[in-house]
Amino acid sequence: MTKDLDFGALVVASRLPAYGVIILRLPFSFNSGQIRGVLENFLKTADLKKLPKSITVVELGRYRIRKI
Repeated sequence: MTKDLDFGALVVASRLPAYGVIILRLPFSFNSGQIRGVLENFLKTADLKKLPKSITVVELGRYRIRKI
């Protein structure tokens, strides 16, 4: 899990085995409680079976999953 937007590109470009990447696109001003709340909501609503071997971008109120 990372807030580094370039990390997903590095995983794809390296072609090294990766279980999956979750990228958080949240406001820089978010504190740990706000981040935890977004993650808890994501984990409650997402189909977790789709996360392996994928890049997931989590934003406020939505997420996108792309297979790698």
